[in-house]
Amino acid sequence: MTLSLRNCATLAAIYVCFSSTAALAQVVGSPASVEAAFKDAKIVPDVISTFNPTALLSAVYINSSTQTGIIFGPGGGLTANQTVNEPEFWITYNDSTLLQERFVVALIDPDAPTPQNTSLSQFRHFIGGDFVISSSEPNGTARLTNLSAAISEYVSPGPPPGSDPHRYTILLFKQPQNFSASASSLIQPTTPVTGFNLSSFASSVGLGDPVAGTFFLEGPAGSNVSSTASASVSTATPLPSSLSVSDVKQKFLDNHIVPDITPSFNPVALLDVAYTSADRPIYVTPGGNMTIPETVDIPAFWLTYTNASLVNETFVIAIVDDDAPTPQNRSLSEFRHLILGDLSINGSSSAGTSLLVNSTPALSDYISPGPPNGSDPHRYTLLLYIQPSNFREAASALVNASTPITGFNLTSFAEAVGLGEPIAGNFFFEGPFNGSAADGSTAQNNGVARSTMTTGIVYGVTAILAMSLW
Repeated sequence: MTLSLRNCATLAAIYVCFSSTAALAQVVGSPASVEAAFKDAKIVPDVISTFNPTALLSAVYINSSTQTGIIFGPGGGLTANQTVNEPEFWITYNDSTLLQERFVVALIDPDAPTPQNTSLSQFRHFIGGDFVISSSEPNGTARLTNLSAAISEYVSPGPPPGSDPHRYTILLFKQPQNFSASASSLIQPTTPVTGFNLSSFASSVGLGDPVAGTFFLEGPAGSNVSSTASASVSTATPLPSSLSVSDVKQKFLDNHIVPDITPSFNPVALLDVAYTSADRPIYVTPGGNMTIPETVDIPAFWLTYTNASLVNETFVIAIVDDDAPTPQNRSLSEFRHLILGDLSINGSSSAGTSLLVNSTPALSDYISPGPPNGSDPHRYTLLLYIQPSNFREAASALVNASTPITGFNLTSFAEAVGLGEPIAGNFFFEGPFNGSAADGSTAQNNGVARSTMTTGIVYGVTAILAMSLW
């Protein structure tokens, strides 16, 4: 089984890279960069005559079986199997008046049946009204929650064989009064989804100019779309969580992480975790399912917080597996997958979601999960602590190059170095590579080369145990 270790320099570089605001802007974008992307792709004027966004719109496609999500920047490339289900919509805003608004979301394809022959354009994939911002914060990122049935139900993209990629365009409008009545008179169950004209529709129902938008490229089933925008998703912002700290706590209790790994868990913040697989972020939902190819490399960590004092803290994150070698035989638990200190919030905002950045070596380098063949799925638990003074000196005496990675006890370690209780956490399930995935389906190798190997772990000076890494 492959042992994926990140040396200290590489580990530090990962977080230094993420700490660059320019790198974040490349993915998150700004209203100006989104506007430029629309013009470069000729969505202006092909779909709308003008576009001057004042907010950012994100669409998140969720894999319902794994509870992981895909988010993309404007012009990102997606595939047919990723866009089967209706996405979630999120808004990033800094205008508090938007909290009082309702919104309309439209998703259309101006390239039907092909970009060279647009005789069926526009294809109407979705029109929904009564979206509201699910937050009371005057600025930030929040999910757009829908309060009524769609005017035009979601139709998943499906360019015909042989077609070049289509530009699937998503626009967000402020909703005027009487929108539902006006829109329903124009769009009914018998109204064709082809030959739609979004600009004419918007004018007829009084939508005004869109306040935000995004778009993705998708080709026929079986094809791949190459674009710089989709490649940049590897450093994407986290999938914003719809869970509360109490929801996460309950999931920890339901899955016996309390008390198996930590005796108590009273989180005050949310820990978002993003792995990267095939240049796309794979987000960890508490209790969600991951596969071995998806967790090869160390993930990025994000913190959603409301306590301003956390901005001045440094943090320690630990990843452990309490089910080694199997959930039925935990004789080698806990398996230590990562101990990383000196993390800090990237920014000075008193509340919000921020990347956790780090510039010092890990105390215990990242080891990718790999449950042995025949095992049931393991619980991989990530816990975030406030870092005490002299942590590195105290921790280095307990965790060093000669310390076994099995038989670890996170609770004892935390007590010995003065970590206190964790302030945030996350966890996922993962099964063997060639066995069953956590959801019971066969785990697939998504283009990630892996080999089987046995690694010798040194115990003390002379004892050597040959074992697979999980």
